Amino acid sequence: MTEKRHFPIYLNLEGKQCIVIGGGDTAFSKIESLLNTGAEIIVVAPEANSRIQSLAMESKVLWIRKGFEATDANDAFLVVSTLEDQQENQEIFDLLNSLNKLVNVHDDAPRCNFIYPAVAKSGPIQVAVSTEGKSPAMAQRIRNRIKKEILTDGIGNLVDFIGSRRNIVQNSITSFQKRVQFWRELLDSNFPKVLTTNKFKASQQFDSHLSKYRNHKSPDAPSKTKF
Repeated sequence: MTEKRHFPIYLNLEGKQCIVIGGGDTAFSKIESLLNTGAEIIVVAPEANSRIQSLAMESKVLWIRKGFEATDANDAFLVVSTLEDQQENQEIFDLLNSLNKLVNVHDDAPRCNFIYPAVAKSGPIQVAVSTEGKSPAMAQRIRNRIKKEILTDGIGNLVDFIGSRRNIVQNSITSFQKRVQFWRELLDSNFPKVLTTNKFKASQQFDSHLSKYRNHKSPDAPSKTKF
């Protein structure tokens, strides 16, 4: 029988209620991963460490000072439990999973309907690595290699630069195939290296490269996919 695999996906949590159960260091790390998502973060715990208390004082999270109850998750989109009591975690998972809530019990893959990947970040780039929950340590090792060998200094700026000029290329090069070729040639040239040292010169190089492709006509039907 084919082994079940998780479906890789990035979620838009803007305005979604996300609950973290527990008030320790693990809970803080889960909260930290949610802070820049636009989610409504609620912490449910009788006690919380100083860092979580600080977030509550800054109104970055809502801290409900009590143990978790089923009604706490009525409006929740996503729930993470960092409790150590296995029986309580089992009850939390069974309840929330039956209600089709996204639920994760820290370091307990059987009691999760979603798992946290190891994430490498650089600017707008996020690379997620998962081992299907079999070896988080290996996922972190791979993540660290990606950060060291691929997500080098400046790659975030490169993506920001490309993103700021994507519509210009879209409007200037009508051929889908030529747009693909344009970006491939640009990224395979010394342009990324030039951008790290001289943004003005890189902009000139971009404009010069674009002028070779501008207003290229193609008999192909237009594609809805943008490059």
